[in-house]
Amino acid sequence: MESLVYNSQVYVGTYAKYNNGSIDGAWIALAGCKDYEDFLAQCGKVHKDEREPEFMIQDTEDMPDGLTCMEWMDENTFNDIKRAMYEQPTDASAGVKIVEGYSPKSFQVVGDTKPIKDDLKRLGGVFNGRKCCWFFSNKKLDDVKAFLSGANVPANVDTPVSGDKFTQWLEEYAQTEDRWADYVRKNNVGAVKIRDRYILLEKPGIETRFCFHDEGPQYEFYCDLMKDNKKKLQGYFLSENREVFERHIDFINEHGYIYLDIQNDKKRAFISCHDDVWGCGQLERTTAEETALILEGLKFAAAKFEKRLQAYLKRYGVSKLHTWTNWADA
Repeated sequence: MESLVYNSQVYVGTYAKYNNGSIDGAWIALAGCKDYEDFLAQCGKVHKDEREPEFMIQDTEDMPDGLTCMEWMDENTFNDIKRAMYEQPTDASAGVKIVEGYSPKSFQVVGDTKPIKDDLKRLGGVFNGRKCCWFFSNKKLDDVKAFLSGANVPANVDTPVSGDKFTQWLEEYAQTEDRWADYVRKNNVGAVKIRDRYILLEKPGIETRFCFHDEGPQYEFYCDLMKDNKKKLQGYFLSENREVFERHIDFINEHGYIYLDIQNDKKRAFISCHDDVWGCGQLERTTAEETALILEGLKFAAAKFEKRLQAYLKRYGVSKLHTWTNWADA
């Protein structure tokens, strides 16, 4: 029997109530809906006081990675979410394996390597189009094994990062939170411990909705994306999502430090690229040792996120990305 990975729920109101200043409605657990018709029936029971209710989704909770809905969802979206609720995300390197090479000094990587081709190239692989495989020197065997076993990294990172200490520090912090421990574990991939405080390495949501300007260069870029330019749209999706970690990584690489935000919470610390953030506690530049540790943690978290992004693209491609402008598409 399949196990439930996400306990997805939607809060359903109606447009009539909303327009009259009311958000009366109820949470509906999608796991309890046999199919889309059953979901609609449950929505109808919640709003049986309206003759012909126009349902409105006003909030969501615990949605599968990269899937969401706005004010309503059609049957296809419902089915996609239901399916993903019971499935673990597919690893971009799943189905890829190492086999012996044609000489004692080499080995091959075979399988569906397209989602990780940039990483394989960065690790020193040479692609053979005729045999549809990657060739490596045996000197790279340990690096490739580590990569395929989970130490995946974005293409601009030189070496895989081990996450043992970051996951251990996250567990240390979670144990101090009592009733919030499960929430901490679920929404973070690790933590960096500095000065007896913890900097949480968050697990960001995958952004799939992108709004563009209605004029100027960004609008022209948007029009180009709409010309069935799937490769460019995929690149935009990756760059926009990667920014959550890259802005801090790029700042550290450029300046050699980052700002440590020490707030009233005695267990937490935060990092910032700016020294004038309103409402902060005490801002200090990190030492060289602290900077190196934070950078390592950010690369570890970025690698984890990269795997989720590649798994999303492998499963859905760009079919579920939403792009629009406020006026031109009105």
